[in-house]
This record gives sequence, structure tokens and C-alpha cells, in this order.
Amino acid sequence: MNFTQELSQFQGAILSADNIHAFSALSAKGGNEDEITVVIENISKFLKLGGYTHNGEIVKEKTPTMRQFAFYIVVNAQLPVLNHMLELEGIDSIIWTITKIPQCLMCELMWNVHMDKFIYEIISFTHPLLALEVSAAFLDNFKYFNPLECLDRLKLLSAACYTTITRLHLLNSEADDITSKATAAFHNFKRCLKYFKSPPNEHQLNVLDKDELYEYFGKRLYAMLLLITDCVQCFTSKLEINLAGSDVYMLTYKEGTFKTEIATANVCDIQNNVLSECLNVSHTEMLDECKALVMDVSVDVFCGWSEVEENGKTMQQTIGELCYKVHNNLLRISTISEHPLLAMMEQIARKPDEMEDIINATKDDIILQKVDEQSQDRKIWIQSLIHKEKLCHNLEFLKVISCNLNLFDQEPSQKLYTMFNEYVNLNLENRDYTESLMIKVFHQCSLSTKYMILDEHFKNNLVNMKVQSDFKDSMTETFNKFIATPDSDLSDVLTLFLQNPEEVYTKIFVLATENLRQTEVMLKVMKLFERYSNHYYNSEMEPCIIKITQDIIHKELDSMAKKNNFVMFLCGLKEADIISGSKLLLLIIMTNMHQALITKHVECINFHIKLLKEAYGLEELLVYRAPMLAMIGKVLDVVRWKMNNFSANAPLTLNAALELQKLLFNTYDNSVVPEKESDWLKSKLGNMQPLNMYYYRALWHPPGANYLEVISGSNSNMSKDEMSSWMSQVIASCTQQEWCNIWDSSDKEDSVKLDTFLDAIGMITLAAERANRTENTVACLLYCYRNFVYIIREPLTDSQVIDVIKHIAIIVQLVQHNDDLNDEFASFLLPLFAYLSEKQKDYSINYSEYMNQHMKGALLTTIVNKMFSNGSG
Repeated sequence: MNFTQELSQFQGAILSADNIHAFSALSAKGGNEDEITVVIENISKFLKLGGYTHNGEIVKEKTPTMRQFAFYIVVNAQLPVLNHMLELEGIDSIIWTITKIPQCLMCELMWNVHMDKFIYEIISFTHPLLALEVSAAFLDNFKYFNPLECLDRLKLLSAACYTTITRLHLLNSEADDITSKATAAFHNFKRCLKYFKSPPNEHQLNVLDKDELYEYFGKRLYAMLLLITDCVQCFTSKLEINLAGSDVYMLTYKEGTFKTEIATANVCDIQNNVLSECLNVSHTEMLDECKALVMDVSVDVFCGWSEVEENGKTMQQTIGELCYKVHNNLLRISTISEHPLLAMMEQIARKPDEMEDIINATKDDIILQKVDEQSQDRKIWIQSLIHKEKLCHNLEFLKVISCNLNLFDQEPSQKLYTMFNEYVNLNLENRDYTESLMIKVFHQCSLSTKYMILDEHFKNNLVNMKVQSDFKDSMTETFNKFIATPDSDLSDVLTLFLQNPEEVYTKIFVLATENLRQTEVMLKVMKLFERYSNHYYNSEMEPCIIKITQDIIHKELDSMAKKNNFVMFLCGLKEADIISGSKLLLLIIMTNMHQALITKHVECINFHIKLLKEAYGLEELLVYRAPMLAMIGKVLDVVRWKMNNFSANAPLTLNAALELQKLLFNTYDNSVVPEKESDWLKSKLGNMQPLNMYYYRALWHPPGANYLEVISGSNSNMSKDEMSSWMSQVIASCTQQEWCNIWDSSDKEDSVKLDTFLDAIGMITLAAERANRTENTVACLLYCYRNFVYIIREPLTDSQVIDVIKHIAIIVQLVQHNDDLNDEFASFLLPLFAYLSEKQKDYSINYSEYMNQHMKGALLTTIVNKMFSNGSG
């Protein structure tokens, strides 16, 4: 979790509040009510002015940031467990970075600045040890609550404590550890349940009249029934480690905390005796408490509920319908279906009216009137549109749904999507509007539902929907949000992917080339598409992701930085198995290398050699050793340059290819190539250049005792002139290491070697500066000068120094008419001049004047004068 600008500003707001009233003094609410209120008002003002909250609610787009704020409050609270999290990567930089917030103030802040939702998430999804301390703190804080105002919060806290128990199954822990955590979580859950019957400050109920008390009993029972509904839903659902939006909470876990393999069974099917028993006891405790609440419902109370109305229904009807739903749900769970509560619930349960029948029996204009009247039952009418026959034929109904999507939960949203999808595939009327609405419905579905829809949508192949008018803008806005706010909900991209996978892939891949931060973010986004990485469009012969990769390689990589970023991106895709190692190698690297070798495209070869080295370990390449060595042999022949086709990338590519070749060849035992591989490689590499053939000498066993003899095809008895002539034809095409190899493998004296190289350099300079002069030959010449200076071996004798100076002077005379070449040549000589300047007192000959006379060119003259004037460097 990074210290974003928003988080830094929030930290500043908290520090300002601490300066007004020191947090350390606010460890209890009693006696500090006014001070705590001031702190809350200051934080609330910051959130409102910052656009995080509006009209007492969180602004939807700011939810990820508000989640960070809530988490920041918790990890800066006085919670002992945080001592054990100080070194956790990802949150080590934010724990206790301000004055520790007392537990009481933590609770008051989060309840009163619209963070209720995050209280549930933190207790449910953070590490159990942190969750247990946080839930205990909130339970302790309940002693300050008015019983009439705490029911919703009590229900939320109870549901979170229950979720904590269920998620213990995900942990890779010993039985004793699970038992202790389960026991503590159950204790917190039980404390919550007790508050339903015996709320904090229960004496405040004594001031209520009869009707108010009856209404309180109804609200209390209703909250408990909602809790049972939530717990049953959780109990009969699958566990997921990382839910959408919970990435920040995962930072509280050490690596290896979760089981590596988790069965996808529902919670009710968990094969863990400790947790199963804990859940059974929790259910019994919860139903016992609910039973106690039902027993308080006398005939007078039940009749009194008929006088209380809300949202067009009496409390008697509302509770009766919820009892009916809960009763049916409990009957499906064998371990609690016999609990006495179920029989008691039958007495007050009421089967809900079937809105499906009502809405289809009502005229369309009446339905629209019910919606437009803003009546109390407006919400029910809107939600019931899902049951309306021929819904999509009525554009006005579709517009009502579009304006009120927030009223549809997951299950109806999924049903709406399916209904709309079936309609647009068979009908033309209102088709465009329906498809646009279908995409909006998809966007608000849960992550698991989105994947279920995508799996069905792409079950045969990838397809594109008709492009919506705002698609491009939506894509730009979505990806800008991902980049600006790394902790944002990345699953939003699935809505774009549903519409046009190819466009989304292209956008991701292009952004990944631009800088390393975007590379990392786009890798996280790509993990959402792992299950679709092998999907094709009908008209294509390869997976879409492979096609997009090829397009990016050939069209977007116009700088070295982009190439390096894209190499890292592809390595990340391979590591995550989004692009398998075999596909990356065979469909991308080998395919492109084959074409690049035909067209002699050195930059393309360089990119793919780099990708090959970064993406694969030696063990992975051994399976392809022979074909890989054959390909590298072809690479050596193509990138091994002549003076007229030299490029700056050629030596880099040649070096990279040679490094890879040596690694692979060294895997043969004692460099003995098996006969079959040897015969096959010989057939593929029969016409190699001598300089390249040296690296495959184990195939042909050419004559020669060392590097020089093998590549020259002669023994070392060549005359100096013969050697210089031969070297002038060879060294311009050699790597710097190969220059060193020639020097080291020659058995001549150093002075003879130096003369030989100097003569060869002179011949190359003459050849390059005559009629053959081009930009390529000049670049190659400078490359040779750089290598020449590099290989000169210390110490130089008097005579060798003069020889070097004479030859340099000759070269200067050859290149002095070209200022650019002269100046660049001078820069290559800096290391040599520095050495001579430092050692000139050790020589008997004064050569500084000689150098001044013969070294021409502005930069060269300046360097010589600076280094040798007054006998000092």
C-alpha cells in the first residue's frame, strides 16, 4: 500500500485533529464527548471538502480511497497485534506513522464518518488476529450506544464476526492454532448475539411508551432475522481468498499463510471438525437468541405491529414475510432444521405476495405511474420489472431500470443480464438500448457473476459486441484510474473486455510499454484474463493475446525503453502462465526470429534474444537445445557485420547471442555432442563463417590449438605483415572480447602484437576513409578505435609508447578533415591519454611536444594540452 497523495492528505487531517485534542487523552468516551465530537467533525469536514463523501454517503468513485483511509485508521490504532505486523511488506510504511489512536476513538471515528462498510470488511478479511482485536474493540465500544440506535451496527458487527469464523478454513495453520482462533471468534460472535436481547444501556428503554416498545421489539427481531439470512447465505456459499476490493486487507497476511490448494466446496461442506463444530455451535447460539426474541412477541406486540407502517407495508407484514424466507432457508440446513425456533416462526410467518403475478396483471401505464409517483412502494415496483413479460419491448421500462440499477442486487442483476442477452440475440426492437443497458447491468455484478457471464459469452470463441458510443472514453477513463490509483478495483476492466477483448488487450499492451510502473499495473490487470488467454476469434488462427503481442512487437516498440518494458511485461505474463512458455517461445520468439533472420533485421533479433534470456531459465531451454543452437548459429551469421552494414545494435546482439550459445553448449558433457544432435546441427550449420564456427568447433573439430589458429585456419607462424593483413579483414567484425581473444592467443611478444594491431587499425582506417566512406563505415571505424584502446595492455615501454603515438597520429591525419569523427575519436583516447599522463615521468622520452605537434582537432588538442601541460594530468 503506497503513500498516495490522498493518503498523505488524510494523514495530515488526522494530525491536525490530534493537535486540536490530543488523541492520547481520548481513551474513553466518558468525559471526552465534546473533544471526540470535534475530532469527528474535523475528519468529516476533510472528507466532505475532498469529495469523498456527499449527503452523508461515500461517493462511489471514492470507495477504494475511503477503504484505504479506514484501513489506515486501524493500522494506526492502539492494537497490540500490530507489533507483529511492523515488518510486513506493503504496510510496514504506514503502521503507527501518527500518534496511536486509542481504540475508543478508532471506533467512534469509523462509525461516524461513514466507514461502516469497511468495519465489516476489516473484521471479515484481514488476518484473524487483527480481526479479533478490532471486533473486540468495537464490542467494548458498544457500551456507549443507545439501544434504539445500535441495531444496524450490531447486525453488521455480528455478521463480520461470523465471517471471521468461516474464513479460518483458508488458513494454513495447525489444529491448535485454528481452535484458539475459532474459540476467540466465537466468543466475539456470542457477545454480539447477547446484545440483541440485552442491549447496552438497557435502562433507556424504560422511558418508551407501549407502542414505541413494541416497535423496538419489531426492529430488534427484524435485525436478527437479517443476520440469520446473511449467515445462512455465507454458510451455503463458496469461500474466496481475495474478493474484489480486498487487496489492501491481504497485506496483513505473511506469505504462505493461506493454503496452496483450497477445495471450492461451500462453507457448509468444510472438512474440518473444529470449524464445523464451531459453526454448528454458532448457529445454535444464534437461533437460541432469536428464539428468545420471538418469545417476547406477545399477541399484543404482534397486533401492535399492524399499526406501524414503512415503505407501504406494516411491520407485521414485513417481519412475517422475512420470517417466511428465513424459515425456508433454515429448513435446507440439516444441522439446524429441527431447532424449536422454526416451529415458532411458522406462527408469525407470512408468504409474500407474488409480484410476478401482480406486475403482469397491471397495465403498463399504471406501472409507470407507480414509479413516477415516488410512492413508498416505488422500489418494489421497479425491482419487480424483472418479472414483466415482454419487458424489452417497452423502452420506458428499460429506461426506468437504467436509472435505478442500484436497486437490483446480484441475483436479479444476473437474471437481467441473461434476459437482455437472450433478447438482443433474437430481436431488433430496442436492441441497441437493451445491449447498452445489458453492459451497465454486467458492470454492477459481483466478480464471480461477471466471470460466469464471461465464461458463457466466450464459451466457443472471442466475440465483439457492437461498439458503444462511449466505449473509447470509458476505456481511457478506466485505465487512467488504474494508473493513477493502483489500489482501485481492477475488475472494472471486465466490463470493457466483455465488449471488445481485442481493443482491451491492445490498450493494456500499449500502456505496458510506456514505463515500468504501468508495466506492473497492467500485469495485475492481465491476471483477470488468465482463463481467456487461449481464446481465439473465429477468423484467426492463433489466440488473440498472441496476435496482439505480435502487433505490439512490430508496431509499437520504437525506443529502447519501450522494448525493455515490454520484455518485462512478457516475462510477467509467462511467469503467471497467461502466455505459456511454449507459446511464447514457438509462436512469438521463434516465429519472429525466423522472419528477422530472413530479412536480416538486427534490432528485431536483438529484442528476441533479450526476451529469450530474460524469460527462460537454462533448464527450460534444454528441451529445445538443438534447434535453439541451430537458430543461434543463424543469428551469428546474420548479425556478424561487415564495415558497410555495421549498426550500433550488432555488437550488442552478437554478444547476447554468444552468451546464450555458450550456456547451452556447456550443457553437453565435456562438450561432446550426441551423434544424432551433432549430425542434425551439422546439416543446419554447414556454411558458417569461420568466426562463428569457432563456437561450434566441437561439431567439426577444426585444426588449431587456440582461438587465433582456429579462426585464421593457420598456425601462429604467420609473419607480422601477413598477420596485420589478415587482422584488418577480421577484427572490424569482432566483438571486444574476440579482440582480447586474438591478443591473448597470439604467442608473439607484446610489442609485436601491438604493432600488428596498430598496422591493422591503420589499414582499416585507410579503407574506411577512401571511396568507401559511409555513415556505417565511420561508425564501425569508431567501434574499432574503442576496442583498440581497450586491448592495449599495461605497462607500455618507451618504444611502445612512441609506436602507439605514431600510429594514433597517422589515424588523426586520416580523420582530421572530419571534425565529428575527430572529436569522437578523441573521446575514445581519453583512457589511454590519462594513463600516459600519469606515467610520463617513468619514461625517458619526452613525447608531450610530439603529441601536440601531431594531434590535431579542437577537442583532441584541448585534451592533450590539459593532460600534459606542466607535466601534470
